[in-house]
Amino acid sequence: MDTGDTSVTGAFRSELNGPDFDLNAQIVDADLRAMNDALRAHGKFDVVSGVFSLYSEVHVKDRWIRGWVKPLFRDVQVYDKEQDRDKKFIQKVYERAVGVAAKILKNRPRKEVATVADISGPLGNPKASTLQVLGRLIENAFFRAILPGFQRDVGKNHA
Repeated sequence: MDTGDTSVTGAFRSELNGPDFDLNAQIVDADLRAMNDALRAHGKFDVVSGVFSLYSEVHVKDRWIRGWVKPLFRDVQVYDKEQDRDKKFIQKVYERAVGVAAKILKNRPRKEVATVADISGPLGNPKASTLQVLGRLIENAFFRAILPGFQRDVGKNHA
């Protein structure tokens, strides 16, 4: 994306029963506009501005993956009258709704929209819970801020 500080660290172990490794990755303060192609493809919207950070920790052993991913967004502006002037009416309404949702789900003290998603399952088909992601969005917005950075342990509370 040519923006944001990125680092990846890992420990890879020789194992006869398949991959065995630990991996930590972080992207800090990337320009969210650089992700507009992905946002359009997967969310059907784009942004005018915003900052994106992501932290993730993954452990793979015995063909099983466990870990988490934590995206954080701040200063997100989705709709802009000038930028979006050529879009269809329904698309404008949708982008305004996404912008309103971002404001509602923003943690007030930290001014960030954040969540944490646990990832676990067989290596070929890991799963994340949509309900957990939504619950943690609400938790971050109204009860307890999800902080940037790595977790203390994959098996512990992620906030």
